[in-house]
Amino acid sequence: MFSDLELRRLPVPTALVVHEFRIPAVSPLDIARAAADWDEVVYYHTAHDGAIVGLGSAWTAPMEGDRFLAAAAALAASGLPAIARLLVGFSFAPDGTTAQEWDGFAPMVLSLPRVSVIENDGTCRLIVALQAGEDPAALADRLESMVKPGVVVAHSPSDLHVESHPSSSTFKANVAEAAAAIRAGDLSKVVLARSLVIASDRTPDAFDIVEQLAQEHPGCYVYGWRRGDATFIGASPELLVSLSGGHVRSIPFAGTAPRGRNGAEDTQIAARLLDSAKDRQEHLIMVDDIVGRLGPITSGVVASDPAVERFRHVQHLVTHIEGSVSNGANVLFLAGALHPTPAVGGVPLDDALARIEKLEGLDRGWYAGGIGWVSGDGDGEIAIALRCALLRGGVSHLYAGAGIVADSDPDLELEETRWKFRALHQHLGES
Repeated sequence: MFSDLELRRLPVPTALVVHEFRIPAVSPLDIARAAADWDEVVYYHTAHDGAIVGLGSAWTAPMEGDRFLAAAAALAASGLPAIARLLVGFSFAPDGTTAQEWDGFAPMVLSLPRVSVIENDGTCRLIVALQAGEDPAALADRLESMVKPGVVVAHSPSDLHVESHPSSSTFKANVAEAAAAIRAGDLSKVVLARSLVIASDRTPDAFDIVEQLAQEHPGCYVYGWRRGDATFIGASPELLVSLSGGHVRSIPFAGTAPRGRNGAEDTQIAARLLDSAKDRQEHLIMVDDIVGRLGPITSGVVASDPAVERFRHVQHLVTHIEGSVSNGANVLFLAGALHPTPAVGGVPLDDALARIEKLEGLDRGWYAGGIGWVSGDGDGEIAIALRCALLRGGVSHLYAGAGIVADSDPDLELEETRWKFRALHQHLGES
């Protein structure tokens, strides 16, 4: 996959140093799939203009106190050049997770890979972070020995066991209780999630499934993050925040409907979604909240009118929110100001989080957290980790949620989670 790398002609460094090279076109996803025998972190993420793969870790930010402020401060103090591309992932809850299946996934990870390949605008760049005393030629040998992977093989278990947590009936009861609390004035919106746990007689190949997701969901942020024997994968439609040259963007989604069986039905469903008082209310609550949070830390914040955006299995109401910063804030600071948005938490936030803890019975882990990248100068792009699954051995944990407002129907909210599960469920084995 690599040949005759200039990397091997570099001197052995005396301190951490980052180098960038232009290389012939190579697929970052092929690299992720080919790195199956690497005993290090493997990470893949699509961005709005390309894709990135990261192998290993040359530098990791220390985390003490508020995780977003700690990560932002560590990046600012790192002295890393703008060309450095660091990977970021974080959990929904500030204290992370205690569930055994999430072992190895910290509350916040900000890591500079030893090797990154970035593909965008028709070009490929290789970025390497060499540590003091590391032989560049040895790393070049390892990269040049990588072999392009074969064709993707569909996961086809002969035996499956599927459990819903909570059960479908309990989830509907939770929705009814939350909607009643909203009608009583206790809160305005809360997002309730559930999980499908799929036990298979065969271990799925996580990055093969990531490749299928990338092919099927080109408008989404597709990702895979492997730590040890577990890989967190997904195809999220939702941008938490991006920062590029002072320009801030957030693209929230709320209000969901299925795809139609044909173009005419698709259009009819989209029109009903735009006209739905329930979905418009849910969406407006979220947009107002995000604009309100960005207002004090950005300037010129504007929000578009809601529109419908279509994906493979669902269509959503979406709004584009934009603004600018000029005070040196980096994307990690902005992510901390927004997370968790009403798309995954609720309004008012503290009341919604209390309701989630009371009703869900789930450890969300990195589901509904964030996943993305940040450059050495603080620009970056972080998606909300949705439409996702955690794969560990033959057991897969899938996650999906629904936004609950006053007139939410429990049966329809349950059906919405089924639409959202579909992107991954079909690749892990339909029951």
